[in-house]
Amino acid sequence: IMTEFKPRIGALPLFSDEALARLTMPVLLIGGDRDVIRDEAAIAARLKAIAPDVQTVILPGVGHTLTETTTYTLQFLGITPAIPQA
Repeated sequence: IMTEFKPRIGALPLFSDEALARLTMPVLLIGGDRDVIRDEAAIAARLKAIAPDVQTVILPGVGHTLTETTTYTLQFLGITPAIPQA
């Protein structure tokens, strides 16, 4: 994997406050409170202050790699997962 990996070197793209304020759809942000790459709490605060319909989930003890986010995503989408039949 590392022989083909091309790390992003430049600045990460950011949406302007004006662009975020124009969002008309609900937005879900899922992040970890131990992310060493991004300050998820600051991102969540910015989104809540600017975008009209934002839900945030900051997972305690979780870093940059997110796993097991399906439940949050399905809830956000209004989907109730089927209970497996025995």
